[in-house]
Amino acid sequence: MPAQQAEVILQPYWTLTLKTGLKVNVPADLDNPVTLTLLELEDWPEPKVAFLCAPIQVLARNG
Repeated sequence: MPAQQAEVILQPYWTLTLKTGLKVNVPADLDNPVTLTLLELEDWPEPKVAFLCAPIQVLARNG
């Protein structure tokens, strides 16, 4: 009996570059609130998340 394989469904996404230069992948769906917010603001709307982005950017640059 052949082993069953899981079907992988890849959803289209957009890579957005925020004002800070950080690149994020978001669903390619304008009905998605995260996608819509990041497209409009070009930045994270929550201060706590913005605080976490700074160390990530440093690590990405020094990678």
